[in-house]
Amino acid sequence: MNEVWIALAFILGAGVGYLVRWKSGGSAEETPQLKKALESARFDLEQQRQEMADYFEQSHATLLQLSQNLDKANKLWNDSASHLFNEQLSTAQLPLHQPEPVMISSEEFQPNDYVQGSHGIITPNKKVS
Repeated sequence: MNEVWIALAFILGAGVGYLVRWKSGGSAEETPQLKKALESARFDLEQQRQEMADYFEQSHATLLQLSQNLDKANKLWNDSASHLFNEQLSTAQLPLHQPEPVMISSEEFQPNDYVQGSHGIITPNKKVS
């Protein structure tokens, strides 16, 4: 009797499996349409990837050209600056001898007290009458 139940369960399981496959699998007409849609989506994705690769390649070339132009401008700037510096050095009228520095004693170079009367901050207190 046990074998009968096992056979019935197997047949019932196979029938349910077939129904599920039939409902979820769709008809045979839809499968080629799905394959065409999938191929179309893959083609669009590959085309978009190629466009992005071209964009990044063009951006790289533009940045490389910009870098080269900046290098040229920097070299021109440095050459001009060194030329002007050398020109200024050659035309500068430097004195042949420099005068001796004069030593000033600390007593001659005292700060002034701009306050009326003395408050004892800079100079000792003096009584103002």
